[in-house]
Amino acid sequence: MHILANCLIGCPHSNNTKNKLNKINKNIKINQINFNNKTEFKNKYKLGDTFYNTFPQIFLINNKEKILIGGNDILTYILDKINKVKSTDCDIIIKQITEKLDHLSNTNILNVISILCNKCKCS
Repeated sequence: MHILANCLIGCPHSNNTKNKLNKINKNIKINQINFNNKTEFKNKYKLGDTFYNTFPQIFLINNKEKILIGGNDILTYILDKINKVKSTDCDIIIKQITEKLDHLSNTNILNVISILCNKCKCS
């Protein structure tokens, strides 16, 4: 299980995501997308009923399943909540971010947290 980020080369939001994920350095894969190839990735993935056609595109890869988490705004939100919670209890962090990630199951939210959080008992 890992996090995959499709990052568009030269995109400030993609660069921000790449910098944040490189600091974690655990179960993270970054796919650098060339501007000329970006149309291959646009309108390919849905978040709810809407196609997600912006970059970065961040996924939880669980076995062969590719689950769209969101973009840089969602990653920033998750990492901010993880960093603000002083506890190592994953349940508190899950409660903090569930409303933003209501498209994910609690199991997948826990999986995302376990990859992104270095202080949790679940990691």
